[in-house]
Amino acid sequence: MSSVAVPKPFCIRPFYDLTSFIEIDGDRGFLSGDYKPELLFYDDITRFIKKDKEELINSPWEEPSNSLALAQTRWKDNGKPLIKAFLKNRDRFNAKSLMIQYAALYIQCNHWVDGKPVEDLHRIASSINRMPYSPVNLEDRLNFILECSGHHHAFTALDQLYTESAKKWALYLL
Repeated sequence: MSSVAVPKPFCIRPFYDLTSFIEIDGDRGFLSGDYKPELLFYDDITRFIKKDKEELINSPWEEPSNSLALAQTRWKDNGKPLIKAFLKNRDRFNAKSLMIQYAALYIQCNHWVDGKPVEDLHRIASSINRMPYSPVNLEDRLNFILECSGHHHAFTALDQLYTESAKKWALYLL
């Protein structure tokens, strides 16, 4: 297991800051059985660090249909009900950390559908907004979600983005 500094293109709030480190250990990627959702952008950061050094196995952007289906399942079965329960109990702290995890996954999905890893998070909302399958007003909604992660309105916005995007991703992949 090796601890590496998170590369600068991934150091934006609320995900990481310039002092953040991530544990790179074996296969903890999105498609693995040892997936750790709290390791935000794990596959993308691993690709960024190992670019041109070695080939990665089971990259989610190489299997966009499977990756997107798995992301939707994880959102519907895990993220959505847990966040809803935390917000119902007025536990903003735990709701916020899960919201950030699932917002990161949503950002990844928007890149993976195009067969690419996330390479830079700076101005990510405007960059995704220009993609052909982005929902209406995505930039404003995603910025709101990232700024107000512990709020019920942000949860509703993220849920709507997942729902709207699932339809657009399916059409795009046809």
